[in-house]
Amino acid sequence: MFEISVGNWVPSCRLMMRHVSEWFGLFYIIYRCMLCFAVVSVIGAVFIAETGRVAASDEKVALLKKQRLQESYSRRLRELFKDLDVDGDGKISFDEFSHFNDDADMRHYMSTFEVESHDTLKLFEILDDGDGHVDIDEFLRGMVAVKGHARSIDIVCILKHMEHLDGKINTLLGFHGSPKQKMMF
Repeated sequence: MFEISVGNWVPSCRLMMRHVSEWFGLFYIIYRCMLCFAVVSVIGAVFIAETGRVAASDEKVALLKKQRLQESYSRRLRELFKDLDVDGDGKISFDEFSHFNDDADMRHYMSTFEVESHDTLKLFEILDDGDGHVDIDEFLRGMVAVKGHARSIDIVCILKHMEHLDGKINTLLGFHGSPKQKMMF
């Protein structure tokens, strides 16, 4: 079997066909084809898995992949901004922004950015800097900021701001007692 698998299989095949039965030729051919296919497939799978592991651990590849994802996301956001800017003035008003609630395709497209139609008012307030319009820079910054789930750093940042505001409020109201008295406020 070793000679059939990795050596010169033709002489042993001829010997078996001559002295035992011609059907051994078919057995040899089927065995060789199946074995070679299996060995080549396993070697190929190991090679591909190892290449993928090395590529995943390579920092340059990971950085390039992340950069491509960011560029793709930015390009999609710019296209969305153009679609929402109905009058083409380079700014989106609340009326233009809420327009996507009427269009099923636009609602579906906005959901790919993790924005649902019931979040329109909240999202516009987040994106707007107070002038009643959202320009492309505000839109890009805001949409990137609201993308995905809250991260630990976001929550810690909010807690620090809350502690700071709590301290200011307690100072303004004259609370100087124990933490329990402050918490009662």
